[in-house]
Amino acid sequence: QWVCIVIQCCAIAIVQYDVCKGGGVLPAKAYYLLALAVSITAVTSVWNQLIIKGFSVPVNLQNMVLYTFGSLIAVVLYVQSCFDKKHPETKGFLEGYTPLAIALVIFQAFHGIAVAFVYKYADAIVKNFANSSVMAILVVVSATFFQLSTNVHSWLGVVIVLTTTYCYMNIALKIAAPPPPAETERLLEAGEAKEETRSVGDESEMAGKPLKAAG
Repeated sequence: QWVCIVIQCCAIAIVQYDVCKGGGVLPAKAYYLLALAVSITAVTSVWNQLIIKGFSVPVNLQNMVLYTFGSLIAVVLYVQSCFDKKHPETKGFLEGYTPLAIALVIFQAFHGIAVAFVYKYADAIVKNFANSSVMAILVVVSATFFQLSTNVHSWLGVVIVLTTTYCYMNIALKIAAPPPPAETERLLEAGEAKEETRSVGDESEMAGKPLKAAG
């Protein structure tokens, strides 16, 4: 699995390398921002997984709590824009919601629900592999239907990303998943209770032996 992760990172580097320029496709500042975004995403993904796996409450409730903060930030920014003196014209809250924008919001909502279930029953690494596969498939779709300019590096990156994802998932399916924390705690408590019952029985048996001998 670690080999799959390393190979996929190399594939991303291959796609972003321009042979003619002898450097990256994007400016250096863009890669700094990407590194920051990747770091934030990695930390939040692990944190969200810890929250979802660590609390025995319904996934829908956890999902609602996780996305409440994003909704609050959006509302606060909108209210702040209403009192912006540099831009006195105030736009309506739902202004600009074309059918395409509404469809995007709906798809993002279902994506959030799917991500929560991935965190619950898989892990953050599987979620990131899924995102990489989606990006690779989008490259194929964009090149086919939207005349996206591609080269050999692009197609090599697509093949490597999809292949490593397939290999990683095959390996993951063969590994027995550990029980969730709540189930582990319940099994430990059951084992301790059984051990206490056995100890009490052994003590009773040892206490009864002298009485029988005396009789």
